[in-house]
Amino acid sequence: MDPAPPARSRLSRFRFTNMRHLVILAALTLAATWLAGCSTTPPKPGPADLRLSAPDNATEREYLGLTNATTRFALEEIRCEVLVIDCFDMYCHICQTGAGHVNELYRLVQQRGLGSRVKFLGLGLGDSPLEVATYKDKFQVPFPVFSDRRSIVAKQFGPVRLPNLLVLRKQADRLQVANSSPGLLLDPSAVLSHIQTALRQDQSYNWNDPAQANQPTCGSASGACKNASLPSRKVGGAKNLIAE
Repeated sequence: MDPAPPARSRLSRFRFTNMRHLVILAALTLAATWLAGCSTTPPKPGPADLRLSAPDNATEREYLGLTNATTRFALEEIRCEVLVIDCFDMYCHICQTGAGHVNELYRLVQQRGLGSRVKFLGLGLGDSPLEVATYKDKFQVPFPVFSDRRSIVAKQFGPVRLPNLLVLRKQADRLQVANSSPGLLLDPSAVLSHIQTALRQDQSYNWNDPAQANQPTCGSASGACKNASLPSRKVGGAKNLIAE
């Protein structure tokens, strides 16, 4: 009969076996966690995610109909009958080209005496607060602009191709899409005419402009976002736009 292995040898073998089991268990746990993370669907945005930070500027707060106590607000809280939203991206050259067209629409609304009924705001999709502030300053945007970093505020009304002008009509304290105009805004006067019609209607009113719908957008073959006029550089590891 073979002699029994020394106690120290048996103990070493026991420790090695247990260690191997622990390593295998840890590897399986990590693999399961990774697979679970890959298959997890991001949570749907809730009401809090659809709220914007109130502007610090008192004039802009008054323009939107927000009180001094308001810190965050939903678009439905804006005091208006029609809300026009200019959706843009800092680095989209079509957005930059079209900024003046949207500014012209804003001026036409003011000239027609509709400024208290029709309000404007800009949403920088994927842009930081610094980027949207620089865009506003560079292109002299006359209405408030906000960072929509995750693009969820604009996309609650459907898919958005940039640039995109959303015209929303308020009915029973809810905003309904009257028109979505992708690409470079062709005719501000035509949009103003539709807005005036929407204001006269007691029921929902929407329109579609085929020529506008065929305009190139950023990311399309004929409108890839490149050669933007605003230079950018990395600051602190984050994408921020610095005007030069």
